Amino acid sequence: MGLLEVIECNYNQKQFLNVPVIYQLPLLGIDSELVDLLKGQRVLDIGCGSGLLVDELRLRGIEAQGIDSRAPSGTHFMRQNVTSGKGVPVPNSCYAFITSFQNVALNDGLGAIQNPAEIPFFSYECISLKRFRKYQEEKAREAKFIVAEIGRTLLPLGRASIYPPLLKIERYAGSLLCELGLKVTHEPIANEDLVRNYFMWEGGNFDEERIKTEKRTILTKSKY
Repeated sequence: MGLLEVIECNYNQKQFLNVPVIYQLPLLGIDSELVDLLKGQRVLDIGCGSGLLVDELRLRGIEAQGIDSRAPSGTHFMRQNVTSGKGVPVPNSCYAFITSFQNVALNDGLGAIQNPAEIPFFSYECISLKRFRKYQEEKAREAKFIVAEIGRTLLPLGRASIYPPLLKIERYAGSLLCELGLKVTHEPIANEDLVRNYFMWEGGNFDEERIKTEKRTILTKSKY
């Protein structure tokens, strides 16, 4: 089993495939006003897991679809991994809004880690630093591929909301963002109780300072 597969298995063990929508919606910035704007429009959830967010959005009148190698069966789900190089099997400029929640390939927080042993959710004592660096490079390539697919499939003026935030995206994909016409902003998540409750549900280690500064990343496609 490769390092990426090991990390994905541990994401599964932490139930990231089934994060309740009471956390996903607000952490992605999906409020009642945005829901009203998106009604009748096409929305894509990349890395949809068990499809909880997709199902919730469809109940609210949004034409939501999900893509994930472990997605459930159904006409509004695509069972494949976007990081496989196959991309999203739809034409260009399809979606008004794209989401991605706790997608391991987009978790650029790992990029700041200097030693595999520092990863909080798994012990990598048997993995060399060289192998870990190779994984980080691989993950950066996969993240760029997903960003390219977001840019390709978004409608002009469409937006993507990604959590956790891609704070390093301009470092490893700056030229790609310009090429795709994607503007990056990192929106603060003002509801500290929400963030704290989510971290407690997740069961991970966190500090109060992170709660106060937590963000989501918004990618906005230019008009042209």
